[in-house]
Amino acid sequence: SDVDVAWLSDPTPMVRGTLPGLADFAHADLLASSDCVSAEWDVEDDGCFHTLIDRNTGVLVVRPNDKSAAFLGEWAERTAGAFQAWETDQTAFDDLLRGRRRGHRRSSTEAEREAWLQRKKDYCGLPPTTSEESTMGQRSLRPNGVPHATGSRYLYDVCIPGVSRAFTFGIMPVSLVANGHTFFVQQLQSPTATWPMAVHATYQFGDTSDYAFGKRQRFRDWGMWLVDEEEEYITGSRYLVLA
Repeated sequence: SDVDVAWLSDPTPMVRGTLPGLADFAHADLLASSDCVSAEWDVEDDGCFHTLIDRNTGVLVVRPNDKSAAFLGEWAERTAGAFQAWETDQTAFDDLLRGRRRGHRRSSTEAEREAWLQRKKDYCGLPPTTSEESTMGQRSLRPNGVPHATGSRYLYDVCIPGVSRAFTFGIMPVSLVANGHTFFVQQLQSPTATWPMAVHATYQFGDTSDYAFGKRQRFRDWGMWLVDEEEEYITGSRYLVLA
């Protein structure tokens, strides 16, 4: 997980699929957190799977197998050279999970995107008339050969040219792995009285290189920043002295 993720409890039950409603997670090649900001869509669409928002690299669970190794190798290739103008690790990750070509968003012409889509359909064995949206993954009824567990959040089989024709991917619920909007802004944990396993401080201001304190202060406000010196506090509470 990223350095701006605060862990509040052990994620092992989620990863192993022993939590109610997440049995299929035990068979995923990859699980990722998300930037989904709708609790309803998160439930109804298996983590906002069909919404064009980024799957977030802040928290990842990767199964050690050949498919995952191929995925990570391609991801590394796409981000070689570190934060090129046309691609970052985040955009590369999300485009790869959608089976898109390198540089899809910022350095590809429409003709190049269309040529890649046709190549993808050939590789994946899809009809020529298939829309791009329909090539981005289907609910997995047998994740890695195991029948879908009734009542479980679905995983998705994603065809990624050069990586796998059935890369099994899932998105962790925002109720368990919260992003900065669902936790700090919407505060979904308050009305539900259910705290997440982890909080990723995304969607926060004050994170620029010359003032990188916004995320830190968010964690302080919720009692999750425990590295300040004792003299910075009035008492042993979470409140800071303002001078």
